[in-house]
Amino acid sequence: MSAGQYRDQLVQHEPWVVQATIQRGLSNMLTGYTGVLTSEGYSSGLLGLAVNTPVGAVSADVTMARTDLASSSHTGSSWRVSYSKRIPAIETNLLLGAYRYSTDGFYSLRDAIYARNVGNPGGNLMSYRTRNRLQLSINQPLGTMGSMYLSGSTQDYWDGGRGRDTQYQAGFTGGVGRVAYTIYAQQSFDQNRSKHTQFGVNLTISLGRNSAVERGPFDSLSTNVTVDTHGDSAFQASLNGATAGEAPISYGMNVQRTSNSGDHTNQLGGNATYRARYGTYAANASLGNRGRQIGLNADGSIVAHAGGITLGPPLGQAAALVEAKGAEGGRIVNGQGARIDGNGYALLPSLTPYRVNRVAIDPTDLPDDVELETSSDQVVPRLNALVLVKMPTVTGKAALVAMHDHAGEPLPLGTALFSADGKSMGIVGQGGLAFLRGLEGSGALRAQWGESTAESCELPYAMPAGASVDGGTDPGARLTLRCEAAAS
Repeated sequence: MSAGQYRDQLVQHEPWVVQATIQRGLSNMLTGYTGVLTSEGYSSGLLGLAVNTPVGAVSADVTMARTDLASSSHTGSSWRVSYSKRIPAIETNLLLGAYRYSTDGFYSLRDAIYARNVGNPGGNLMSYRTRNRLQLSINQPLGTMGSMYLSGSTQDYWDGGRGRDTQYQAGFTGGVGRVAYTIYAQQSFDQNRSKHTQFGVNLTISLGRNSAVERGPFDSLSTNVTVDTHGDSAFQASLNGATAGEAPISYGMNVQRTSNSGDHTNQLGGNATYRARYGTYAANASLGNRGRQIGLNADGSIVAHAGGITLGPPLGQAAALVEAKGAEGGRIVNGQGARIDGNGYALLPSLTPYRVNRVAIDPTDLPDDVELETSSDQVVPRLNALVLVKMPTVTGKAALVAMHDHAGEPLPLGTALFSADGKSMGIVGQGGLAFLRGLEGSGALRAQWGESTAESCELPYAMPAGASVDGGTDPGARLTLRCEAAAS
């Protein structure tokens, strides 16, 4: 189901449109489908059936529509039949598609909106209501050489004076080394049987920034050239590149020249976009024989919440506010350079609505006295939602602790460690060693490696001041603890 507003330069009134469709497999060979479409003064319903046969897939459907105009109402139907077939032996995709016949009273949504805007430019197109339409397309892969395609269509109108439109196109796509190309030709005949033929070539060339060795300023060069039999032509070329890193800058240059009925247009332009931690900033400029233009743009977001105010890049269809207290500087993975700020928050600007999204913090740049209890989480946001994702942290100096029992032997592997208030602090690893965080000042740990009182003890500790190492401060401490009394 979807809803939106119809926008068209040829109409002034932009009505709302609601559409709903459903498809259901009735068997492994048969599928039924139906749908409804409604707008101001217009409603339609569709019912169809598709069947897969040994000789191809066939579908047929009918659309019934009612259109209310200022002085009249119209009801009509449109019937469609299509056939498609893939030939595995030669990998040919054939679509003999969509022969459609529409009755005189049938209006498509666009037809109805144009008809309701008589007096505007779109109203003049109301007589272009299709009566018959036939389409054909073929796509043929050619292995490593590329692929070729052929398509065509023809249609006529209920207003007999509009005649018939016919157009067809043929093309070939492929690649050689770092060059990808498309060559095509198309021809059309309008209602007056006037012929228009056009030829075109598209090239995309990789400029080699594939490794650390190849570091040219641009990533790719794209060109497009079209000419027609009336002497008109167009040429476009663009260079594009981007910097590496968590806040990249993308940039490009472009040049174009068009010739239409002897009238020439030349233009040179450039653009750059910087995706930064607190926003996206863009600039573009162009200069040509028809004038000049310059544009600047800045987008960002400000989110006020219970923990303060957090700045970030523009938000997408869904976003996350990540909370990680004390983890200032932690980088949000795929967060456009976002990092945990001094308040313990950061914005992950873009999530996919109604899908499982992974939210993660890269712990590489965390302060030495902070550890994440979990570095990632999964969320399924709704559309336009801003979800709060909490990443628990443990703060305090880290310590590598060697632990021994009353006899001086290392504590058993897997011994559970607890603080004086019963909070779990970790477990003992091999050799009686444990890496702990959150030990401050002095106190005692409780060790438990069995169910009996004899299989537990207390380990008093006193954290030393950080020692100087190579001119810096050692963020961790090394302690040796020994059981002194049985835990009560």
